[in-house]
Amino acid sequence: MYLNQETNSAITNPAISQYAALAGPTYRFYLQPRFSVSGRVLAGIEKGNFSGDVNHSPQEAVALGLWPDGYTFAASASIPVEYNLTPKIGLRVAPEYYFTGFGSTVQYTRGFSTGIVFRLGKQ
Repeated sequence: MYLNQETNSAITNPAISQYAALAGPTYRFYLQPRFSVSGRVLAGIEKGNFSGDVNHSPQEAVALGLWPDGYTFAASASIPVEYNLTPKIGLRVAPEYYFTGFGSTVQYTRGFSTGIVFRLGKQ
């Protein structure tokens, strides 16, 4: 919890937003008719907006211990696993590490993404 000096009110839910644009290759290294495992590495750029709750004042955000607004690198490494329900529809889960470089340190986050795969065209 942070104390806003101008209003003497606590900021308990800071409005922080980050936007990323990543691109990179995916390599499928295990393939069966119903099951596949791939490796994916993505890299790109990320914009961080850390001053949303302080009237978009970067000086106040830094005074509260947040990073200044700006751009930095971003990268992701994951292993997507796909199960095919039909030749055109599949389910995918991808555990991943996500890296950014705000400030002078590298931050990493573990997580996963899921999705439904729709294939278009002739299989």
